[in-house]
Amino acid sequence: MPEYSLIVLKDLLHDFNDMSLTDFRQALSTTMSDIDPFGIQLLLNQLKDFRGNRSLRAAIAASLAELEDEQYLDDFSEVIEVETDVGLCRECIQGIVRMGTKDSHARLVQLAKDKPNATIATLLRQELEKLNQKEPLDYYFNNLKKGEASARGTTAASRVLISIGEDKIVDRILPVFTEFDGLGRVEAARVVSQLGQVRHLEPLLPLLDSFVNRYKKRLQFVSEIETLQGLGKSDKMGHLYRFGQNWVSKGKTEVYNNILEHLQEGHLNRAKALGEELIAESQIGFPFYFKSMIMLHNNQVALATKYQTDTLKDNRIKISRYRQLLGFFAEGLGRIVEQGDVSEDIRSQVVSRMKHFLEIQSPDMQKMALFGVACFVKPNDSELLELVASSNQVEGLMVLLKKISKKNDPGFIPFFIGLVENHQLVDVQELALQALADLPEVESAIEEMMNSAHTEELRTGIRIVGSIKSKLFIPRLLKLVEDQSDFLRADVIEALGRIGDPATLGSIETVLYDARNPNLIEACLNAMGEMKNEQATEALKRFSEKTQNREKALSALEHLIRYYHRWDFPLPQEDSESTIELLNEFILGPNKDNRLKSYTAASRVITWDLGLYQKLRELLKEATSKLRAQSNWDKKEKPALEKAQKSLNRSYYFLKDALEYQEKIEGMFRRSRGANDSRWLSEFERVCKTIEQSQFPMSPEFLKKLAERVIEELQQRENWREKALLYRLAGYSRVESLIDVLLVHLKSVPRQARNALMEALNMLGFTMQDITDAVKIKSVCLLEGSRFFNKKLTHHLRNMMLTVSSFDTVEAVEKFLSGTSAEKCPDCLITELTLQNPGDLIPYVEKWRANLPPSLEIIVQTNLREPKRLEKMKQLGIRGLVLKPYPLERLEEVIRGT
Repeated sequence: MPEYSLIVLKDLLHDFNDMSLTDFRQALSTTMSDIDPFGIQLLLNQLKDFRGNRSLRAAIAASLAELEDEQYLDDFSEVIEVETDVGLCRECIQGIVRMGTKDSHARLVQLAKDKPNATIATLLRQELEKLNQKEPLDYYFNNLKKGEASARGTTAASRVLISIGEDKIVDRILPVFTEFDGLGRVEAARVVSQLGQVRHLEPLLPLLDSFVNRYKKRLQFVSEIETLQGLGKSDKMGHLYRFGQNWVSKGKTEVYNNILEHLQEGHLNRAKALGEELIAESQIGFPFYFKSMIMLHNNQVALATKYQTDTLKDNRIKISRYRQLLGFFAEGLGRIVEQGDVSEDIRSQVVSRMKHFLEIQSPDMQKMALFGVACFVKPNDSELLELVASSNQVEGLMVLLKKISKKNDPGFIPFFIGLVENHQLVDVQELALQALADLPEVESAIEEMMNSAHTEELRTGIRIVGSIKSKLFIPRLLKLVEDQSDFLRADVIEALGRIGDPATLGSIETVLYDARNPNLIEACLNAMGEMKNEQATEALKRFSEKTQNREKALSALEHLIRYYHRWDFPLPQEDSESTIELLNEFILGPNKDNRLKSYTAASRVITWDLGLYQKLRELLKEATSKLRAQSNWDKKEKPALEKAQKSLNRSYYFLKDALEYQEKIEGMFRRSRGANDSRWLSEFERVCKTIEQSQFPMSPEFLKKLAERVIEELQQRENWREKALLYRLAGYSRVESLIDVLLVHLKSVPRQARNALMEALNMLGFTMQDITDAVKIKSVCLLEGSRFFNKKLTHHLRNMMLTVSSFDTVEAVEKFLSGTSAEKCPDCLITELTLQNPGDLIPYVEKWRANLPPSLEIIVQTNLREPKRLEKMKQLGIRGLVLKPYPLERLEEVIRGT
């Protein structure tokens, strides 16, 4: 949850002075793993707070540097330019270095020239010298080769090499790949997987095969060592003799037999001399067995056991490295084949290796192989798709299904349907249903399934209809509700619930009241809960009040409580009484199963009614007393009741604190009424800071009041600082009614407050594209008295792809504007200030600005040069003032806002 992670981050920053720097850095690093854009912005603001704690800012810079994201280049540069603290600047310099791009390198050069502080300038020059040893590519390639000796540097180097993105990097890696150590190979494989090209397949495939063989040998070796665990000396020696022979080539079998004879006769020196010959030929297996034999013959049992344990641990690490390496290679093969221009022979080789990867029982390797398969698989790769369907690696299947569905290839429909019908995991079935939903051709396949005489095929068709939420099949589903068995009708009802068409609610409600089958009744209630609209909620309320089946009434109540499940969408106050009555009936009732369900339901209630929480707490206390008084009280019920009580207590005290928090903010608002500008600014800054630092939500009613106050104050305030504060508050309110108001302000917002307004719109759910589309001028009303200039302007505006309505009289413009609805009103009015006498249109412009919608932009073009009149125009809040004569590009700039 983004809001929760932001709260955790704020708490962590707040507790900085109470922690050691090492603990803080570790905690911040953990938090960064799931940080959202708002958390990043909070850290950037803290980093650029030049009056803040420098140790804190250095820790933040180090964490941001870990992301290796070029978008922070300007932020790091700004800190380096301003700051004199060496530790802080060093972390920011490392952040720029780790980006590894040409722009970051150029910025380091610029900072080294411009920085007056000698120490920091020296740091910058030292980093540049490292980068300029040959070129950045050589620097990071050498870091990659360090491997285990510099784990952090190797990992960072691989990511920077990927960001550089030049395929010549792979040309350098492949010839020396075997020279890397374990970690170096893994990171080099990561680079190859991202940057490999079709021409690299030829050397890559044999290299891959060699490491597959090494992996298999390591697995066999580890399996043999594990067999030795717990054996006595004599048994272990017998296993060592037998296993050792597995790692000796056929031509050396006689030498191995001679070694065994010497060992049995006690001639250890002769055995060692022959053993050295075989050890020189064997990289794995035999050296371990031979040394273990010598140790046991010398009665060094404890030493042999330790050697066995250490070898086992070391080889497990190597197997883990091999799995990572092969996983990256598997993904890389898929990416390379996806590029195209691959011969059928090479593609078939890749397919066979992918099959092998999927057959290996390693979840990580299967995941990466599925990533690779997703890139190039085709519907006719039937054997490969069968292996994919047999995999239980959910993450890999998720990526594969999403990628395949984007291809919009109807040939994959049988594969998806097979997953829906046969896969063991429900999550995978749901993913396959979602993938089917994205294919328009699926409807013909559904048509066949819906006409099928086989029940299982018909059920699959019904599930797919529910998943894709196709209203096309609603009549067929309604007919099945009437004609089929309860077993099938339950599936149909669930599909109708997923589709969520309010028109089908009546049919579902009819089945609900007529049904006798408990599963069918439950399906109807689930369908109503799935619809998630007011009509379905009302139907659930009616059923819970009318039904004689009290167990199903409780189920309806559970769905209602799940529907109102957020602090910004709480249980309505008017439903409090009915909710407490039903819960009272079930919590104090004789049925144990109903009591257990009602405990959970009570603990999940979300409401801003503190009295309801108090009643529920008293109700659970009464239930506890009643149950304790019974001699045959089932003690297993106690934990469920205690858990519900704890949850309710948490909700009660949380709400109590939240209401006090709201009262605190309301007090600040009251104090700002009628205050002077300085006091007003101080109070609203406190409000913003309180909301930013708070962990409490705000009730919908309070948010509406907040929005109303923001709208009221925006109409009165002119100073950009005041407006910036109000925009921030608008974003915190998250009330949709503010969107139109903010979009109007976006067209005339002061430059200094623009970022606050953009952030507020972002918090209200607007993307940058939404904002651009909202403020973009698409239609223009033009008033120009000169026919020549009117015609010229109209032609130019239409070339800008604008809809233009041009006039040469005031009366025509007023008639056009008065006869145009608000929806069809033009986005912009371009007008002169003079028709016959200088400035004779000024009163009209003032009237239009006062009476026309605020969303209508006004651009004034004029020959007047009188400062007072021009200043008066600017104060009206027009979009722009253009003085004649002017190049037409100038007007275009004003319209585009550039």
